[in-house]
Amino acid sequence: MRITHLLVCTIPLFMLGCKKQTTTQPNAVSEWDKVRISDSGEIFVNKRQVSLTEFAAECQRLKQVGGGAVVYTSEGSHIPSPAQFEAVHKLVESGVPMKAALKESELD
Repeated sequence: MRITHLLVCTIPLFMLGCKKQTTTQPNAVSEWDKVRISDSGEIFVNKRQVSLTEFAAECQRLKQVGGGAVVYTSEGSHIPSPAQFEAVHKLVESGVPMKAALKESELD
């Protein structure tokens, strides 16, 4: 009786634990924009200065084409200025994959 009770309780647990779990590979990024954001909030995308509105539109375009952004803020301070934060927030809002560049030379 105990064995039957034990089997009735444990077999469903084994079945639940044996479900095949599939892992999905992250999609490859089709293109990378190189973004530099100055302390004052000036935004350069691929060495071209853009406004915050234009940058938001570029973020949406990147999201649609499966692109990403390599972002450089500055070497001096590790704390972003409010203007830098606002620009980075546009990337986060749009869901664009990001990589941090530690040196400005990484954008070349």
